[in-house]
Amino acid sequence: MLHPCRAENGRRIYRTIDVRTLTHILLLKRASYTLREIASLSARAAQRKTTQNDFWQAQLSVLETRRTDLNGIIGQSAGGLGNPSAASSEGNRP
Repeated sequence: MLHPCRAENGRRIYRTIDVRTLTHILLLKRASYTLREIASLSARAAQRKTTQNDFWQAQLSVLETRRTDLNGIIGQSAGGLGNPSAASSEGNRP
C-alpha cells in the first residue's frame, strides 16, 4: 500500500501522499479493519478512480452501519443482564 522512495543511503523518503495514506490506514485499523481489507478497499478505490471524498463517504457509511449493529448488540446484552445487584439481593430474601 505504501511505496516510499529511497535515498541513496537506503533510507525511506515519505512524500505527503505517503503520509496521508499511512494516516488513512491507521484510521481504518482503529475502526477494526484488517490490513487485507484496507488493501482491498484501496485497490477498489484506485480502480474506480474515486476521489478521496467519495472513498471516505463510503467508509463513513460502513462505519455507521457497524455502529448501528454494535449498538443493537450492546442493547441486547444490557437487556439480558438485567440488574445484577437486584438479582443478588432477591436471592438473599427469606
